[in-house]
Amino acid sequence: MPTTRVFDDIDSHVARTFDTAIATIANAGAQIVRIAVPEFAEVGQTAQVATFPAAEGFAWHRNLMARAKDRYDPRVAERLERGRQIGAADYLWLVQQREQLIASMRVRAAEFDVLAMPTVPIAAPLIADLEQDDELYHRLNLLVLRNPTLVNFLDGCALSLPCHREGDAPVGLMLARFDAADATVLRIGEAIEAALAVVRQSAS
Repeated sequence: MPTTRVFDDIDSHVARTFDTAIATIANAGAQIVRIAVPEFAEVGQTAQVATFPAAEGFAWHRNLMARAKDRYDPRVAERLERGRQIGAADYLWLVQQREQLIASMRVRAAEFDVLAMPTVPIAAPLIADLEQDDELYHRLNLLVLRNPTLVNFLDGCALSLPCHREGDAPVGLMLARFDAADATVLRIGEAIEAALAVVRQSAS
């Protein structure tokens, strides 16, 4: 279990559900080790300089936006426009930083079968609330993308298993590796899914 960043701003429902899932897995025989993952913190720091979605998204969309920006969702257009400010030097630095962090992460994760974390640290917000509040939308958008982005940036492979009880708000348990071993993640996920079945079917 990484302790760096992935539990920041977690809500009580997700935290409680995730803890129950981890306890269930441990009772089934898994060994749970909590570790700091400084690479996760460094991914956040690189985002202060440049991000791939902004740079590459703007590169792909800039001609379309020049002709028909009014046809874009304003929030999508705003995110794409951030790529306009990312220069070649920052993009090349970002590529280099990613390569270094991937290499470091592969070494750190090598001794573990999977890294387990909440897929998303909050329960799904109401669409109506997001439609009416741009600040809330931007804050929660970054929050729900954060943990999957950490795995993606570091070239990991992952799956998300539902771990909530039937009738509760959905919560995902993400299992990740960083050595391109997709089949291994799937096998471990299948075993964990079976272990969680009883919990998921129990009454709230």
